[in-house]
Amino acid sequence: MHELSIADQIVSMVELEAKEAHAVKVSSVTIDVSVLMEVEEDNLQFCLNTLKKEYSLTAETIFIYREVPVEFECLSCGEKVIISDLTAPVCQECGSSSLDIRGGDSIYIAEMEVEIDESRSTEKCDAGE
Repeated sequence: MHELSIADQIVSMVELEAKEAHAVKVSSVTIDVSVLMEVEEDNLQFCLNTLKKEYSLTAETIFIYREVPVEFECLSCGEKVIISDLTAPVCQECGSSSLDIRGGDSIYIAEMEVEIDESRSTEKCDAGE
């Protein structure tokens, strides 16, 4: 089950980023997962919900899973092709199955909602920015 190692990396990265931002809590994290990664959503959610309890900032975090389609370029006609169902990927323009992956082939943290401890933040911002 590779979902456990994926979840471990996600929770560790979220905790690290939250600490660097002087967060006191991570409310939610949106994870974009490519269909190519063959991740079982239920397994990943279970692993994330188990591992998040090991960290102080993510103990109550809600993890939002978004499946991302794969972006291809057709090698026959050059058309950009977005595909969610990979059972028989073909170019919608010319019908060719000669496709090259151009994006949507990874897992990444798309968004994090955190509560910041303003008393510890060292960043300054002018009102005009």
